Amino acid sequence: MNVSKLRSVRIVLLIAAVLAFISGMPKAVKAGKEAASDVTKIKVEILDKKCYSKSDNSFTGTKYYIDFTVQLSNNTDVDWYYLAVQTDVFNSKGEKIGTVTSSFGSNWGPGNGNSFLLEEDKTATQVVTIEKRESEIDDFFVALVNSELSDLRFESAVVSGYHND
Repeated sequence: MNVSKLRSVRIVLLIAAVLAFISGMPKAVKAGKEAASDVTKIKVEILDKKCYSKSDNSFTGTKYYIDFTVQLSNNTDVDWYYLAVQTDVFNSKGEKIGTVTSSFGSNWGPGNGNSFLLEEDKTATQVVTIEKRESEIDDFFVALVNSELSDLRFESAVVSGYHND
């Protein structure tokens, strides 16, 4: 093989290697961003429960409320402005009695009345309110009201969220 052909083959191989490297970069960057923003790294803990009722007016009658104080711990490398959480609730016998879904913030981002921002490596405390009219009360709601917080077990998971890149 002569020298000019060998040089041409080396140049073609070098160009092919550079193109392969460049085409793999976006995939590596995307994989890195996905790992940094993995919602399973956000810890959700129920800290407190408060039950109360309010008489709205004669038309709607009394409403009953349960407030859960929730602590969210961000163990990711991004700031979150919206999180959707699903919490399965178990009684003292270990039986699942129901599921509570909740959301924090807005998928439109900060502003417009949305003050929620869970910053990278920080915690935030929020209140989740379950509200029922007397006619809407079900067995799950009654079980939540009548149980001590220590008698309940919660399994919470962030199921989706929006973050700042």
